[in-house]
Amino acid sequence: MMKKTVVAVAVCMAVLNGQSMATGLAGPWYTGLKAGWSDYYNSDVSNKVSLYNNLDTKLDMKGDGVAGGAFLGYQANDWLSIEGGYDWLGNAGITSNNSAGAKMENQGIQLTAKLSLPVNEHIDLYARGGMMGWYEEVKSGSHKESDYGVSPLAALGTELAFSEDWAMRLEYQYVANIGQGGDNRIITDNGQTSLAMVYRFGQTQPMLVPIPEPVPVPSTQAPQVFNLQSDVLFAHDSATLTTTGQAAVIQLYQKLHAAGAESLHVTVKGYTDRTGSDAHNQDLSTRRAQAVASVLKNEGLPSGVLNILGMAESDPVTGTQCDSVKNRQALVNCLSPDRRVVVEVAGAALAASADVKNTSQSAISVQPTAVSTHF
Repeated sequence: MMKKTVVAVAVCMAVLNGQSMATGLAGPWYTGLKAGWSDYYNSDVSNKVSLYNNLDTKLDMKGDGVAGGAFLGYQANDWLSIEGGYDWLGNAGITSNNSAGAKMENQGIQLTAKLSLPVNEHIDLYARGGMMGWYEEVKSGSHKESDYGVSPLAALGTELAFSEDWAMRLEYQYVANIGQGGDNRIITDNGQTSLAMVYRFGQTQPMLVPIPEPVPVPSTQAPQVFNLQSDVLFAHDSATLTTTGQAAVIQLYQKLHAAGAESLHVTVKGYTDRTGSDAHNQDLSTRRAQAVASVLKNEGLPSGVLNILGMAESDPVTGTQCDSVKNRQALVNCLSPDRRVVVEVAGAALAASADVKNTSQSAISVQPTAVSTHF
């Protein structure tokens, strides 16, 4: 039975590794529910359960059935997390040649460390190790005996993120020496194959924002394009301008004002990289474009010349150069040039607004500029 279980886990892992789904960024806290099948191995009832005292009594134990549990974890970094949880390990039947037999029930509280190895940006392989504090009961009619203790625990599994908030986990868990020859004098190991759903806390709730129809720009001259660096303008995953970012946008307005802002046509476009859900990227890119446009309007740019667009992950600067990057954090860093706010200016007099390369902290450039802030 144990060999069949291990083979089944290996096959399921291979199937999951072939999937292609959207991944999400991990939050620090997560929780999950699991359900599966439990088996008991290496059972030792040679000392006899104390409710059988006859020397000619022969005992045997058979057990496999449903199992399940719940867990809570803290993601310390990309490869390490700490998990605690409750497990229902299932029942086992104890048979006797001269009595009605008995039923054994096991449950426990576990604490483990989880080590993850990314396969690609969607899938992690992992191993868990730690301890389980278990409680065991043996019942025969109205008679009941119990035992409790602590045993080592180990688990192997794979985790597949299919959205920013949700993931699925397939796992095989093994707990050794449950019972340890205590009050009821039963020693057994337990193996559990389970499928779990995982939810990560602290993710930004997506808000669908329709992309407005672009305003036609009547111009005979090619627009001037300014790239605003996200690491200067915003904090991670934020659409609130920093003090430095606000100063950079004000400096851009001064250039536009010198060029005759009233006669210009200004389009503000927000972009993200391809990580995260489509809805979240659309929302974040639109709010960042709106934040930049709001400062321009407050400084005096007429709202009638402004057009605001949230472009999400479209038109990536990086192209295919990050496709071979497997580590999640390395992928986020590689895609940093895609996270930007672009201001396109069309009008009759652009010469005065073209020389902006020497602004403070290189916040604005005429050419595409690599950035390091997360989308």
